[in-house]
Amino acid sequence: MNQALIAEDLKNPLSPNTVFGYLTQALKLRQHRDIGGCTIISCDNIPSNGTTIKNSLFKYLEKAEPELLDWVDQHITFPNTMVDRITPVTRIEDLSYLKNDLQTEDQWPVVCEPFSQWIIEDNFATQRPQWDKVGVQFTQDISPYENMKLRLLNAGHSILGIVGTLLGYHTVDEAACDNDLMTFVEHFMQEEVSPTLDKTKKTDINNYKQNIIARFQNSHIKDSLTRICKESSAKIPLFILPTIQDQLKSNKHIRLGAFIIAAWCKYNDGMDENGNNYEISDELSDILIRTAALSHQSPIRFLEIEPVFKDLINEKIFVDEYLKAIEALRKQTVKKCLRNINSSH
Repeated sequence: MNQALIAEDLKNPLSPNTVFGYLTQALKLRQHRDIGGCTIISCDNIPSNGTTIKNSLFKYLEKAEPELLDWVDQHITFPNTMVDRITPVTRIEDLSYLKNDLQTEDQWPVVCEPFSQWIIEDNFATQRPQWDKVGVQFTQDISPYENMKLRLLNAGHSILGIVGTLLGYHTVDEAACDNDLMTFVEHFMQEEVSPTLDKTKKTDINNYKQNIIARFQNSHIKDSLTRICKESSAKIPLFILPTIQDQLKSNKHIRLGAFIIAAWCKYNDGMDENGNNYEISDELSDILIRTAALSHQSPIRFLEIEPVFKDLINEKIFVDEYLKAIEALRKQTVKKCLRNINSSH
C-alpha cells in the first residue's frame, strides 16, 4: 500500500484514495445509520487474505477512527478465501484471435483454463449467500485447501518453471509434456508433499493431483516460464520450503525437495542446457546471481541466503542431499539427473 496515499487519507478522510479509507467511511456510515454489520470478502490470491485485510484495516483504524474499532470487531467478519484458476498474461495472439475469429474487440481479455475453484470460510456477519448453488465451496477451515494449492499447484508450477527453463522450454505446457520432468513432479507430489497434507482428505488430494497434470499440460494455456519464475525468491519460501521443513520434522524424505533447490541454484546461472541465456527477474537477483556463481567453488554458499532459507543451512540431512544434487547438476545434464532420480523410485 502506498504510504503517501495512506497519509493523505488520514488528513482528508472524506476524500479517500485507498481501500482502507473507503472501508473506514463506509463502515462508519453503517454504524451511524444503525444498518448493522456486513462481511468483507477478499478475492486476491494470497494466503490468509481475510486475516490480512482485517489486520491491515485495524491498523488503519487505530490511527484514523479508533472509536470505531470495537464496533467493527463485533459486527464485521473477514472470511479467508482461496481462488484457484490459472490465468496467464494476455498475449497479442489472444487479442488477434478474438478480433479475427470471434469478431470481438477487447483491449484486455482474460484467458483462463476450464478448471475453477473458489473456497470461502463460513464466517458471515449476516445470512450466508447461496453461492454454493453455483459452485462455491464453504468450509470451516480453509488452511487445508490453501496448503494443498500452495504445495501442489504452485510448487508444481515453480518446478516446471525452474527445471523447464534449464531444459530449454518456454511455456508450462511444453515443460509438462516432458515425461522425465513430469514424472519427477509426480514423485515429489506423492512422496514428499502428500504426507504433509495430513488435514486434507486423501480423496481430495488424489483428485487434485490428477487434475493438476491435465491443467499443466493444457496446450491452450501458453503460460510463460518467464512469468512462473519471476520473483522466485518470494515463491520458494511459500511453495517449496514448507514441505521440506515439515518433512524434516517427521524425519521423512527430502531428496526431491533438495534437488529442486539445487536446480534453482543452477537456474540462477542464467543459462539453459542449450547455451541460451535468460534474464533472472527477481527482487534479489543480484544476490541470487552472485551467490549461484560462488556456489561453483563452494556449493553451500547458496543456502546462506538468509532472507530465503532462514536456518535451513543448519539441517544436516537437507544439506547433505542438496550437496549431492548440486554436484550432480554441475557434472551431468539436467535430463540425466531427472532420469537417475526417477529410476530410483
